[in-house]
Amino acid sequence: MKKWLLYVLVTSSLLFIVACNNGGTTSSEEVEAETDEPVITDNNEEESEETKGTERKSVDVTALGAGDAPDDQGDLEVRLEIKVEEFEEHYEVEGKSNLIPGTKVWVQPDSLDYTFINYGVWLDVEEDGSFSTELKHPQKYDTEIAISATFKSTATQPDEVYQHYGEDLGQITGPYTRIDYESAQVLEYMAQVLVSHEPIEGEFVVLESEEPVMNYPNDQGDVDVWLDNIQVEHDSKYYYITGRSNLADGAEVKANLEITDYVTIGYSDSSFVNSDGSFALRILYPEDIDDSAEVNVKIQFAPELYQRDHILDIYGEDGANLEGELVEELNGEKFVEIMVNI
Repeated sequence: MKKWLLYVLVTSSLLFIVACNNGGTTSSEEVEAETDEPVITDNNEEESEETKGTERKSVDVTALGAGDAPDDQGDLEVRLEIKVEEFEEHYEVEGKSNLIPGTKVWVQPDSLDYTFINYGVWLDVEEDGSFSTELKHPQKYDTEIAISATFKSTATQPDEVYQHYGEDLGQITGPYTRIDYESAQVLEYMAQVLVSHEPIEGEFVVLESEEPVMNYPNDQGDVDVWLDNIQVEHDSKYYYITGRSNLADGAEVKANLEITDYVTIGYSDSSFVNSDGSFALRILYPEDIDDSAEVNVKIQFAPELYQRDHILDIYGEDGANLEGELVEELNGEKFVEIMVNI
């Protein structure tokens, strides 16, 4: 998974760059957006007419170990596995889990460069914890495609699932779990597993997931924030920026390019940190600059910018609680900032 940090689908805001040379002459180039991108939407958020208003019975979790069910079925430390076999027009997905039967899992392909409409499907977990499906192959060969299986809190889950794992799934634990970043300011949790590859037309692969190795900082959530192990790679299209921190799960970081003698506009990205404080960002690679130009990436954590309520509770409104050598202050607002030369 070269371009996918565990659990996170990184999105980018890619606009244009203006170069300033020789007395203020300027030139600009706008990055054209794709016009034929597929789009993905979730068409399963609401209960069907068949299930609305029906009575749901509780599950006796202590009895779920019978038969072919895994010994840890129903454990709050959620386990997810998937095996994906690629074919020309579709993927075959086989999943295993320790989730209770009837739990719904969302399976979909995704890409950093495209969005796919109606490629995903909700699956019911079987009595033995398994789930399986076929997914349509997007047949895009200029991007990395990830296939994921996600257990999340939505209106599709049966009542017994909420009773067992919590209304917000807040009782689930383990390396597959994190905050659901798509749930706006509501603090909800999810578990996810994914595999990814760069498809090659006419060649087919079999992908099997591995248990993620998480490196949780001992001081995670401390107001003395650190950012380290910043790594920057690039290809002909993007810079890929990864790093570690002790920021709390659900904090959002932002990165901007700064290039000597150039004004850069829109060369930025923002992303939530993972549950272990790691993060990944992607910024468009600027082509029309001199080879001698100095390129830096500025990484910031600013509590006043679109942070969730639980993040503000930790670090304070306007970053008032922030401490440490990386803290800067501007107009009464504190933020964490680090500059890395590329």
